[in-house]
Amino acid sequence: MRGLMHHPQLRWRTKPLPRASRRRSLLTLGALLLAGCSAPGPGFNPPQTSNAAFKAVPNADGIAIAGDWWVMFGDPQLNQLQQQALDTNPTLAIAAARIERAWAQWSGVRADRSPRVSVDAGAQRFRTSREIATAPLIAGTRKGIVANQFSGQASLSWELDLWGRLARADDAAQAQLRATDLDAVGARLLLTTELAATYLQWRGLLEEEQVVAAATQTRQDALRVIQLRYDVGVTTDLDLQRAHTELANAQADAADLTRRREATENAVALLTGQTPSTLRLVKAPQPLGDAPMVAAQLPAQVLARRPDIALAMTQVQGAYAQIGVAQAAFFPQIRLTGFAGSASSDLGTMLSGPALIFALGPSISLPILDGGRNQANLLMSQAALSEVQANFQLRVLTALREVEDALGELQHRRTILSAQQRSSEAATRAARVARLRYDQGAASYLEVTDTERTELAARRAMTQTRQAQWTATVQLIKALGGGWSG
Repeated sequence: MRGLMHHPQLRWRTKPLPRASRRRSLLTLGALLLAGCSAPGPGFNPPQTSNAAFKAVPNADGIAIAGDWWVMFGDPQLNQLQQQALDTNPTLAIAAARIERAWAQWSGVRADRSPRVSVDAGAQRFRTSREIATAPLIAGTRKGIVANQFSGQASLSWELDLWGRLARADDAAQAQLRATDLDAVGARLLLTTELAATYLQWRGLLEEEQVVAAATQTRQDALRVIQLRYDVGVTTDLDLQRAHTELANAQADAADLTRRREATENAVALLTGQTPSTLRLVKAPQPLGDAPMVAAQLPAQVLARRPDIALAMTQVQGAYAQIGVAQAAFFPQIRLTGFAGSASSDLGTMLSGPALIFALGPSISLPILDGGRNQANLLMSQAALSEVQANFQLRVLTALREVEDALGELQHRRTILSAQQRSSEAATRAARVARLRYDQGAASYLEVTDTERTELAARRAMTQTRQAQWTATVQLIKALGGGWSG
């Protein structure tokens, strides 16, 4: 803890800024004045990214990722769900509203750089008090005055951005607008990949449910045969109870898979902006085969296609601009203000020369003593820059790790799936042999149940691995930035 507290970027100030700070503020102001009208703040220095190769070997000959990348999966129902999600999902509506708000904020900041002109007009009838010392004295008696007053004028206010404060604020607002837009791009990528992964999980559960349903039917048939054999005294009660147990276990597995599949359907409904009762999913005509091979680029290309990396870079740009805004606070603010119009007690003489009124001139506001507020704001903006720079590096490392994880996952899943296919084939042959041996009286029913249980576990594991392979493909697409071209 002591080491962290003494880190140069984590030191706390426990006392007000001393006189030396005010001296530094004046020196800073002098330096900026010598700089003329150039924009304050440091120039943008883009953070460096990594050019190291991926540890896992990417597939350069795979399918390139397009904007509607899910089409490569060849599932019309998934294509329809994706389009519906893009049209009706509330998350994207929220992101769009945030973009509109950021656009309005930028427009407001940009408006500060333009002159402000307003027009005022008024008409009133008034009476002054005769009981005050300034009341006119007429024939020895103080009188109140009853009169009309008409006025109209146009006012002008314009801050001369000689030091670039408004320009840097404009840059910061533009960076915020770009960041909001990139955040919406990230939300779209997250939505489409989550929907694809959830839908593929639904397909995998459906296929696994069919495997268990076939095993349940086999166990029902076996139970009928064993019941008949038990009734004629050919088999024992132990075999009969084992058959009941295997059937009950299969039925429990089927019910659990149905529960999980229905929960996955509800998740698909939410992602597509529907209620669960209105969603209708149709079973695919073919089971999941091998997942398509996706082309992976070099790390530098991957980072250029990631919207979260672009977002982090934009936040760094905005932090540089905010430093400029904080430094510009040391400059004097110069405004050109004025008004022109007329005022008269008679509406008919409003446009005459004697009724003309005007005022025009600059106003200057120079911070001299502010208790160190401007210096504190500058330090805060510099610390914010350090924070977003560190966040950028973290996002870069996270992005590279996600690509490595997805590539490694796919490579290992292919190996696992190949071994599971061999295991499933061997388990099917063993179950067939055990059944023949039992029918011939050469083996007990325990041998049959063991081999059938192994066969079912192998087939379920193969279905789960194939579904995981497709999900890993979606994760790779997400790690590569989806269809965003940067």
